[in-house]
Parts: sequence; structure tokens; C-alpha cells
Amino acid sequence: MPNRKKVERSANYSYYSDLLWCTVPLIGMSWYYYGARPVLLLLAALLTAYLCDCALAPLHGTGYQSHEPSSECFAALIALLMPASISYPIVISAVIVAVLDHGRLLMTKYANRPLIRRYALIAGFCEIGESFEDTVRREVMEEVGLCIKNLRFYKSQPWVLTDSLLLGFFCDVDGDPTPVLRDGELALAEWHTPEDVPADYSRISLTGEMIDRFREGRIPK
Repeated sequence: MPNRKKVERSANYSYYSDLLWCTVPLIGMSWYYYGARPVLLLLAALLTAYLCDCALAPLHGTGYQSHEPSSECFAALIALLMPASISYPIVISAVIVAVLDHGRLLMTKYANRPLIRRYALIAGFCEIGESFEDTVRREVMEEVGLCIKNLRFYKSQPWVLTDSLLLGFFCDVDGDPTPVLRDGELALAEWHTPEDVPADYSRISLTGEMIDRFREGRIPK
């Protein structure tokens, strides 16, 4: 049996090896923020680097002998940087809340948005680690200081202007129905019956549809 020739490691072997180990936390971050796709991209890059080395070795008149993981190292770093420049579809979730109290609907206006002067409903974005139901309770408490109950999902709507997915909810006030503006986001919050709903409310999103259902008495039970 012929003796296999021992492959001598280059002086830079430990340098490239350390760089590969440094990619481990980047792999974890990529998995957390973007899912499995960057990790699959990394594996494909490592395989491509290895195959390229094997394909180029005959040009040097010798077989492939890995004496340093330089190609794999640079392939890994390039692959892990790509998620920062590739547009992965990240969906931002937001809730729209129709708060009810004995046949009345709570309608609001924003305080610091001069281009948005029409009446609207309470709305807000979901935070990391928060369920949609918890987002509804938090937004209502933060904006108008009300506790709610009988939370029920209405429907969803994609909203391309902010890359969001809007989720509409109806709910009832639990306790004192007096709204208290708390975080400065709203300029006013008023109760309205179906007969006196203001005409200048937004009709281009799920908000308008939910207000229309209230006016027509078609509230989900």
C-alpha cells in the first residue's frame, strides 16, 4: 500500500481557521433574522469554493490538497454579508382596533401627522415576542388608557406602503370608557354612534372597512 503524502499546512492556516470560527455568531444572527436561507446560501458557498479548488488543482499539475481554508473562508464571509444587501421578504405586522362601548365606536386623530387629518382607529405595530392580542391590549392602553375584553379578529389586509400586514380586531371596553390620551400620539379620541360617525375618515385601508361595518350594524360577534 503506497504511503500517502502528508499535506503540510501553510503558515496562514490558523489565521483562516480562526476567521471561519468567527463566522459562527454571524451564522446564528443570520438564522435568527432571516431564517434558514442564509445558512443554506453559506453551505452552497462552501461547497462551491471546495469544488473550484478541486477544478483548478489540475492546472497546477497536481491533485487537490487543502493546505489552508482560504477559499472557504472568503466564500463564507461573502455569503454571510449577502443578507444585508439582498431584499428578503420581511413582513411587518400591525393591528387596527375598533374599540366599542354599548353601540359606540372610539374614533381618533393623530397629533403629529399633519398629512393625516382624517379620523381613524387605534393602530400600532407588533413588537418582537408579542402576540397580536397582546399588541391590541398594549396599543389601546398606551394610546387611550382603556382596558378591553371580548377581543375578536375581523380580517387581514396587505399594506404595501409600509410593507405591512394589517390585522383588524373588534373589542369591547372593560370598565370606565373615558379615554385618556397618554403617549402624545393622538390629538383626540371620541365616541361616536353609527348615526354621527364623521364623514372624513380614511377609506383606503382596513380602517374604513371596519368603520363602515360599524355604521351598517354588521359588527362581528
